[in-house]
Amino acid sequence: MRVVIGLFVALEVAFIISTYRQWLRLRHIRGPPFAGLSTWLWAVAHSLSGQMPTQLQQVNNKYGSIARIGPNMLVTSDWKLWKHITHISSRYNKSEWFAGLRLSPTRDNVVSMIDKEEHARLRDIMDRGYSKSMLNELESKIDDHINSLLNLIESSYQRPNLPFDFARTAMLFTLDAISDVTFSSPFGFLKSNSDCFRLMETIEEQVPKITVLTNFPRFYNILKRPLPSWLVPSPKDKAGMGAFMGVAEKVVAERYGPEQKDIRDILGSFITNGLTQEEAQSEILVQILASSDSTATAIRAIVLLVATNPPVLRHLLKEIDDAVNTLCGSFISYKDTQNLEYLCAVVREGLRLWPPSTGLVPREVPPEGDEWNGVRLPGGANIGWNIWGALRDRDLWGHDADEFRPGRWLEYNTEKLKEMQAMAELVFGNGNHVCLGRTLALMTIHKTIFELFDQFTFVVVNPDQPWESKGYGMFLQKNFWIRAYNRPPRPPRRQASEH
Repeated sequence: MRVVIGLFVALEVAFIISTYRQWLRLRHIRGPPFAGLSTWLWAVAHSLSGQMPTQLQQVNNKYGSIARIGPNMLVTSDWKLWKHITHISSRYNKSEWFAGLRLSPTRDNVVSMIDKEEHARLRDIMDRGYSKSMLNELESKIDDHINSLLNLIESSYQRPNLPFDFARTAMLFTLDAISDVTFSSPFGFLKSNSDCFRLMETIEEQVPKITVLTNFPRFYNILKRPLPSWLVPSPKDKAGMGAFMGVAEKVVAERYGPEQKDIRDILGSFITNGLTQEEAQSEILVQILASSDSTATAIRAIVLLVATNPPVLRHLLKEIDDAVNTLCGSFISYKDTQNLEYLCAVVREGLRLWPPSTGLVPREVPPEGDEWNGVRLPGGANIGWNIWGALRDRDLWGHDADEFRPGRWLEYNTEKLKEMQAMAELVFGNGNHVCLGRTLALMTIHKTIFELFDQFTFVVVNPDQPWESKGYGMFLQKNFWIRAYNRPPRPPRRQASEH
């Protein structure tokens, strides 16, 4: 018994010493009480609350633009520091936080990959699938699914103006659109108006768990080990993530098989440029899940912000109506949307107030350490990104930083506008970690917002509490109930042959 007690005491003493040493390294950086003693005491607790974006904003507002939220974790809302940390030649590396973003326990993807050389190899191959020429070819696929979205709203909800959950409908749309441009085989969410193989339900269940994994780097090594089959989704599953993986596995196997067809889509580019079958199977899952969720979040937020702001709505509708009189084709092209300055301002402002991805994505300070504005950053410390706080920083955005005001993008001088644009671009990452699907996402958002507001007037059922929204690095949103009313008929748009 004495031996057991002695061992217990020794372990407790060792734990206390280790905790104290960790606390000591970052003691010069302020943060919430006790956050420096345990990951559980602040980071995990607030992550699981679903309120992490606003909690981080409060932390940086109270303790400064660099604050401590864990034994070895800092967070910054200083966008210039984050650009310094993530620029192309930076010596900061991805931290082990990213291990929690694997879809497969034993295989990294381009998002979770920590090794710089392997990450660069994957990006070089995959980037070609999102080239301007490729996306120009694939734009008609986006049009097809916008048409399906409009038809679904018209046929199912417009008469007799039944309220519907636009949070759900937006995700049905983006899952179909992104899967089609990725491997020319849409899942059929819009056609069935249902959560095929309960994928959205599974995402809602799994995202909070991923939050825990990313906050505990010790899981990094555990995740590398083979896990019991009952813990891992299987492509043979009839529902959930496994069923989704099964569809992707089947499509990829056919495309890499002996009778493979040369199809012009993102997967076709991956194949042409040397991605292995196993890599392609993993990467298309990541691209579809990440792109569909983030794009749906942006579309939901912009619809909410515009529909509940009459002056913005009037201004946007005037620009849309003027544009429709001159447009050629059934759907506006992405190129033409870029000539509509107020629509572009609406999208920029929507992304500023509701950045679709708010994960910490922490980097590890290089061994020699670093210093920023007089604050010493010890080597080996992790520092994450508070994008929500940065995009609502009153020093940059003004006293109305929390307000939806697209006009701010049209009234500032050139230097101020450049600074705003540089900050806002961080919504899509920076340096070697800019979102591969950035242009595809912007194309989908601009075109969809234009067509939705051209055809319908949206009324939010409960403006005071429009939806349930929780932030776990990505947003889980539901119960966004709206009604859609047809706008007055206008002359049909000119077709290409009439131009």
